[in-house]
Amino acid sequence: MSKPPSPEKVREAIVEFLRSKYGNDVAIAEGDLGSPHEGVHTAPGPAEEEIDFDLKPTELETFLKDYVVHQDEAIEILATEICALSSLRI
Repeated sequence: MSKPPSPEKVREAIVEFLRSKYGNDVAIAEGDLGSPHEGVHTAPGPAEEEIDFDLKPTELETFLKDYVVHQDEAIEILATEICALSSLRI
C-alpha cells in the first residue's frame, strides 16, 4: 500500500484541477496546512470556571443571553434542557 500524499501535494493537485477546469484566474488561499484549524483544541487551557447548575431556567436564560444573541427560543430551550439534565445527576 502506498503512502498518502502530503497536504502540499493534495493542494497542488486541487489547484491544477481547478485551473484546468476554470482557467488561471482560480487561486487557493495560502495557509499553514500543518497547523490546527479553528475548533481544534490542542492544549489544555486554564481551569474552566465551574458553573452552578442549581439555577432555575429563568436564571440560566439570563446567563445565556450574554452568549446566544437574538435567539430567544434557543436560549429558552437550552436553559430548560440544561436544568433538566443537571437535576438528573446524582
